[in-house]
Amino acid sequence: IAATASADTALFNIKGYTSTESGITSFEVLVFDDAGRIVATGDPSLLESYADARRLDGAGRVVLPGLIDAHAHVLGYGLLQSELDLMGAASVEDAVSRIRSFAGDNPRARWIQGRGWNQVLWPVKEFPTAADIDKVVADRPVWLRRVDGHAGWANSAAMRIAGIDDDTPDPIGGKILRDDNGRATGVFIDKAMGLIQAQVPQTGKNEMRHAIQAAASALLAEGITSVHDAGINLMNAEVFMSMADDGELGMRIYAMTGGAGDVLDAIGKPIRAYGDDRLDIAAVKIYTDGALGSRGAAMIEPYSDDPENRGLPFWTQAELDAMVAKANRMGFQVGIHAIGDLGNRMALDAIERAQDGKPSPLRNRIEHSQIVALDDIQRFAELGVIAS
Repeated sequence: IAATASADTALFNIKGYTSTESGITSFEVLVFDDAGRIVATGDPSLLESYADARRLDGAGRVVLPGLIDAHAHVLGYGLLQSELDLMGAASVEDAVSRIRSFAGDNPRARWIQGRGWNQVLWPVKEFPTAADIDKVVADRPVWLRRVDGHAGWANSAAMRIAGIDDDTPDPIGGKILRDDNGRATGVFIDKAMGLIQAQVPQTGKNEMRHAIQAAASALLAEGITSVHDAGINLMNAEVFMSMADDGELGMRIYAMTGGAGDVLDAIGKPIRAYGDDRLDIAAVKIYTDGALGSRGAAMIEPYSDDPENRGLPFWTQAELDAMVAKANRMGFQVGIHAIGDLGNRMALDAIERAQDGKPSPLRNRIEHSQIVALDDIQRFAELGVIAS
């Protein structure tokens, strides 16, 4: 970068590396302004051109570009800083022990919420039940999302509040797990999660603000300076914009609206480089299916261990086509969650129709692209679709 007449800070005595079109380049001095924008890089002689800049001695440490997480959920990660973290629980007993401890430490919490359980890691690889939680917490509702966010585990109190009984039907795109007698066990897959989630106290703007700040602090500490936020609601968008206005958004956010409905309609057109280039809302997050671990990923053939199950497509092909076409028509990139090979095929079909069979400058993308039929792999290249 060509040197300019002034800058605010010069970081020297460093081993800096960055990527350019010609490959990796190195530098020993990094000059930037108070907005965080890099003004120049070079060797020690560069300091002479910025005599008025504040100088920071890097003590010979390595300096790398910030990391960009291309698929995360900032608000959810921030809320998890104060919720029950079940990541890595080694068994249902371990998970229940953590629930007991968290409930004891948070006696005033109206709902106990958390995330991270994964029955695939447990010695007995079976879904947990409401009865497991009831042993340690029966007086308050408990709602715990699976590690992938595509299943939730509730206790009996939460199910009573939601009015779940033996006759509650499965919603389209969702499933209530039931025992051999047809009774709900306490695990809800994909869109069935909404039956419980609708009863959970909603996060207010101040709570959102604090959670986003907590997430940014944790992410920045790991060197993650920018995040693609995969699905936000309107209040979340308003809080992001307010924080950017106030200079409180400590990292860059590239946000996707949650779906092609009310949130997209309210925003109307892509928001770019907002708040001193800290915020973009220029994409739309759409789901085709669930996840593998909760057996909701939409598959062309049945699951090998569940021969009656091909997963849970969230939409018909016509509905998905309409959403993708609408988002693109409004100038938004789409990021389509697709795990199963059927989910990926549906996503590719919708994108192909929206793009008239050729690549688009919007650079539409498929989030996860996890199980893809061999015949469909080449279509990513042919359509210019990013396998995210």
